[in-house]
Amino acid sequence: SVLPESNDYEYTSDKVFRLKKTITCSCGTKMVHNGYDYVQRKHLGKIKVGKHICPNCGKQYHADKSFWKTLLADFESKINDLILILRYSHVSWRDISKIFSYIFPLGKTKLMSLFNRLIKNFEYP
Repeated sequence: SVLPESNDYEYTSDKVFRLKKTITCSCGTKMVHNGYDYVQRKHLGKIKVGKHICPNCGKQYHADKSFWKTLLADFESKINDLILILRYSHVSWRDISKIFSYIFPLGKTKLMSLFNRLIKNFEYP
């Protein structure tokens, strides 16, 4: 699932992910919804994550963006798995780059650096 697995978030008609519950500021005043922040990743997408503001003191609260980071980590893991499979099958870097141009644009140099980082962090039995 892409969304956080809780009932704490809602997806508004303005396409904003935000907390349903009301947050209380440190000054004791209930915060109100106040727009959104963009969270994005080049070539992958961007989303709007809601934020709150205290009408009394002006303090802002930005919603948790960990679900987006988790989604990106899962996507990168799948990309790494695909690179490993293609390299294991002796596919050239140029051909891997051509394949990725249909899925997710990555150049030969970026693919090689992802692969090298993956190999460095590999734990041998």
